Amino acid sequence: MSEVQQQTQAVKVANARTGAPAVAGPKVLVICQVGMTGKTTVAANVLHPRLGGLLFSVDSVNQDAAQQYGGAAQAVHTDDLFEMRQEMVRTKAAVVVDLGASDFSVFVDEMAANNMARLFDYCVIVSDTTRRAQEEAISTYETLRKLGMPATCFRIVLNKGKGGSREIAEQYRVLFAYKSMQPDFPLNEKCYIPSSHVSFAH
Repeated sequence: MSEVQQQTQAVKVANARTGAPAVAGPKVLVICQVGMTGKTTVAANVLHPRLGGLLFSVDSVNQDAAQQYGGAAQAVHTDDLFEMRQEMVRTKAAVVVDLGASDFSVFVDEMAANNMARLFDYCVIVSDTTRRAQEEAISTYETLRKLGMPATCFRIVLNKGKGGSREIAEQYRVLFAYKSMQPDFPLNEKCYIPSSHVSFAH
């Protein structure tokens, strides 16, 4: 069980024992400023089924993104970010926000203007094995760190890894080279998704 799931379970147990008002579940942002890395797969197939709560799909270009995994997500246009932020503040449920690459700049500007970085407990950056995706994952990390997100809230998901055929560090060479220069970069070679099954360890 991942630490995010453990946090959610601990919240549920504490609320049940005390009968106190519900403690808010984790708020998770799934992001990368390049498309087709597997963000929606991670948000809708890995995180949301385990955490429950709300799933927001912020994607102005691909309006069908919210429906492609069973329609569990609420589609959000960038014009609706204020309403989404308000709902995130009000709800005690877990929240997963799947951010489409086309809306990255607008969303980051909104985060900067409204101190939204503090709303998220975790930020999951999804990269695949391509050089561009890895470079953009690093750029995404650096951009959000400048907005005040601590390194400890980040998780890097290595998607489309070929487990067993080549070492993970070799497949994601750009990310591991960056890690060697930035020890705080939260890269874990066990946190990868191969084509056959999910391995989501921390």
